[in-house]
Amino acid sequence: MYADINGLKMFYEILGTSDPVKVPVVLLHGAISATGTSFGPLPDLLAQTRQVIAVEQQGHGRTADIERPMSVQAMADDTLALLANLGIRQADLFGYSLGAAIALNIITNHPAVVRKAVLASVIYDKTGLCPEMFGRPESGESADAPGPDLQIPFEQEYRSRRWNCPRSPRRPSPRSTSPSC
Repeated sequence: MYADINGLKMFYEILGTSDPVKVPVVLLHGAISATGTSFGPLPDLLAQTRQVIAVEQQGHGRTADIERPMSVQAMADDTLALLANLGIRQADLFGYSLGAAIALNIITNHPAVVRKAVLASVIYDKTGLCPEMFGRPESGESADAPGPDLQIPFEQEYRSRRWNCPRSPRRPSPRSTSPSC
């Protein structure tokens, strides 16, 4: 499903059934990823006992990029706006990598929205990263290192999507193929 959120046509899926006693769990995927590559079978497993809302952020999965900077703050605001749009006042959050940073932003700035959270592979400050993460490959060094095999699951998920999005001058990257929008 898509929702008009802060200028985005934001994709989300709802799995499982709503339960007035339980809050839903919101899945927030990692960077350059989407629900499938970040969580695999987890959404379906959780949906056996919980309502699950899987969100795809700006420029990820089935949510197209738009002309605004990508930031954790903007993605947290988008997630909060989506939850409000769905009438959800409180949720459990499970964030992986970038999704964990988004969840951490929501927890610190809007604690009443979050009942519980699981943060996997999260950083909150660039000082937690190796300096090499910020550089470009040296001349003659492959931009695909350590190996193109790591890219295969992400490429398969990207190609498997039925796209319903406007074209954006920022997507796709020069190394990927254009989605059929």
